[in-house]
Amino acid sequence: MTVRKVKLGRTGYTVSVIGFGALPIQRLGTTEAISVLRHAMIRGINFIDTAHGYSNSEEKIGGALQRGGDEIILATKTPARDAETALRHVDTSLARMGVDFIHIYQLHAVNGAADLAQVLAPGGALEGLKRAREMGKIGHIGITGHRPDALAEALRTGEFATVQVPYNFIETEPERELFPLAGALDVGIIIMKPLGGGMLNNATISLKYILQQPGVVPIPGFETVEEVDEILAIADGCYRLHPGEKEELEAIKGELGRRFCRRCNYCAPCPQGIHIPQAMILHTLLKRLGTKHFTAGWGKDALEKAETCIGCGACEPRCPYELAIPEIINGNVRHVRGELGAAGL
Repeated sequence: MTVRKVKLGRTGYTVSVIGFGALPIQRLGTTEAISVLRHAMIRGINFIDTAHGYSNSEEKIGGALQRGGDEIILATKTPARDAETALRHVDTSLARMGVDFIHIYQLHAVNGAADLAQVLAPGGALEGLKRAREMGKIGHIGITGHRPDALAEALRTGEFATVQVPYNFIETEPERELFPLAGALDVGIIIMKPLGGGMLNNATISLKYILQQPGVVPIPGFETVEEVDEILAIADGCYRLHPGEKEELEAIKGELGRRFCRRCNYCAPCPQGIHIPQAMILHTLLKRLGTKHFTAGWGKDALEKAETCIGCGACEPRCPYELAIPEIINGNVRHVRGELGAAGL
């Protein structure tokens, strides 16, 4: 089967209309992860997105590439805000994946004006990635984040060849400014959270909605060969939503819209020091990371911090989506503690 391809903006790369989001393979064993990656590659997926911070994801991709993968377009990310750390992360990613060139290296989670100012400043992370590009270690520089307004500001600098943003039929904000701007500047659009970070269960409706946007490349996270086959079957079909699907889409929006955190961070700061967007998605983090990685890393820290919520409500008036933030956080804490307790943790 031939997977549909699209041009990823001015990078000039022609990539599969579905990319491989490599965050979930952290929780798979190495052999299992390589098997899923190889299956996706054989089926025609030629774009893989990972990150320096996704624990052993880059190494597992490297294992899959050892068995053939010259045609694969690689994208990864650095959370660094200074040049030296960014350059060091590039070298680490190259070593982990066993390659001498990464096609797209992205600045990770640039979520507001302060983040953007940091990475753009003299000695900032962008400078480090430009040096890596001059040395022939990377091909293009991209940017990722959860704030379409901040990403639009970044694109206006002309420094970025790709942009990665959450987009689905609930998180539609990029349609207003970011997508038209990216199109005008020939910036490639990579879609994270196409299934809402695990909250949108109907993959058919979710992907058909997204793929109606010209030139976008959603990167759902894969854990099984069956998931790869399911998503590719959707991508190979017609993207037009029929009336029944439109009705279901609206019903899901109505159900989730008042408890779906867009991670815009307008609610900050919390008097208790809670990272509210993390606390709002604790249950999906547990689902995506699995108990082992959740309890071994920042998931555990986020849970413990979320438990300090006193329900003061200072965050609620700042939320543009009128979410009942303390209620949702406390519900998430109860759910996650219950799941961990059932697992003996």
